[in-house]
Amino acid sequence: MTPLIQPFAQGMLALDHGHQMYWEQCGDPDGAPVVYLHGGPGEGSHPRLRNLLAYLPVNWILYDQRGAGRSIPRAAIHANTTRDLVNDLERLRQHLSVERMVLAASSWGTVVALGYALRYPEQVSGLVLRSPFLGSTEEIDWFMAGNRHTFPAAWQQFSGMAGHPATAMLATAYYRLLTSPDPRIHLAAAREWHRWEATMAQWPENTRQPPPDGFMALPLARLEAHYLSQQCFLPEPGLLELLKGHQASTLPCHIVHGSEDRLCLPGMAARLAERFSSGQRTEIPGAGHSLQSANLLAAFRQAIAACSGLV
Repeated sequence: MTPLIQPFAQGMLALDHGHQMYWEQCGDPDGAPVVYLHGGPGEGSHPRLRNLLAYLPVNWILYDQRGAGRSIPRAAIHANTTRDLVNDLERLRQHLSVERMVLAASSWGTVVALGYALRYPEQVSGLVLRSPFLGSTEEIDWFMAGNRHTFPAAWQQFSGMAGHPATAMLATAYYRLLTSPDPRIHLAAAREWHRWEATMAQWPENTRQPPPDGFMALPLARLEAHYLSQQCFLPEPGLLELLKGHQASTLPCHIVHGSEDRLCLPGMAARLAERFSSGQRTEIPGAGHSLQSANLLAAFRQAIAACSGLV
């Protein structure tokens, strides 16, 4: 097994309402700053990402959004909204004395990246958005139930845990389970939520990794249910419309996604690319949602290199 690359700096950043956010830097301290925004919400920036991404000579900044990964309190949903996450990224930029940065986002991280770019366009030198998710109602509906006929057995198990509610109520039903004070309830619900998401995310690579236990799955499941049951705390009319004519829409933007992505709504990447005056979109044939696809990972790295001025 290849040893994990070690960060050259790391720490905990005090936020508000008792939250503390884990961050680290690896790669080239003198390279262009590139912030990786993880998926979920609640997935965290796993240490193995250092080895996946650090082939590029950039100053990688990885961090765990509030409630996720090594940030504390673990799986906390109080004072945890999209606006809070955008504010946290700005605090981190100031804390690390970074002037401008490339935002390299995966899946849910796209929401945070675009939210930040809309509010602080002068601090963003470019966007690289992999397997984008924008938090719209239609995307949430797709995540919860759009694949019920593609993966019927997994869907029956997933919806059955919540008592087979109407699909529009499924996220709310899971939110109640995942915030139950009874560990037997919220840990069982976390396992099933993670199992359903992994079924979609691992297609078509289908590595059949065993699901984590409920404790390990809890931050991802609880935070996702928290956000999805509240339409991701996004203002109307949504990120696509907010980008129209905004300064952020003139930023360099590279979008990379797989043709076989079952987790994110088909066609959303193309619609997002149209919002940027210099948007580029690369669809990887046969790739799914996750970085398990070598071709998707290679395209993600290449887009980051281009956005960082390395090619």
